[in-house]
Amino acid sequence: MEHDFSNGYTFILEGETEKEFYMALLEHLCRKHSATMTRIEDNVSPDIVYHLKTESSTDLIKFNVVNTVTQMPRAGKWFTSQCVAKYGAGHIWYVFLCYDTDDYKNDITKFHEGDWAMLRSSLKKAGAVIDMAAAADIEDVMLGDLNGICKFLSCDADMPLKGRKGKIK
Repeated sequence: MEHDFSNGYTFILEGETEKEFYMALLEHLCRKHSATMTRIEDNVSPDIVYHLKTESSTDLIKFNVVNTVTQMPRAGKWFTSQCVAKYGAGHIWYVFLCYDTDDYKNDITKFHEGDWAMLRSSLKKAGAVIDMAAAADIEDVMLGDLNGICKFLSCDADMPLKGRKGKIK
């Protein structure tokens, strides 16, 4: 089966918050660089798929939300079956692992051990694997721009936030 796109970009996301963050980032970059991102409606598959069009190419973007970091290692099978096998092995795929470290003090080294090492080895057919790790909870990072988030959500920026960590806030 031949598919008409140049490269494939896969975002493997820890949860829904990461999905919203990276979707908003991609939409911002599209506006900034005169590109368009259009969702491909597919009644057969629950996958989140977009065409990214620039002056010189059309690329495919797929999102896989695993809903918890413990499910991240299973995403390798998804990548092989739902990206490489489904769209043809002749395309270069770039895989972005999007997660948060849940800790301000530690680096991302634990995400290269154990199950994570197995995930990375299962992504051999990727042109590159790129870590997109927030150095804390992604919610804490997002709340760094509370006014922007409230504008995006169309809510009042003066609402009181309770809790120590961003996810609770």
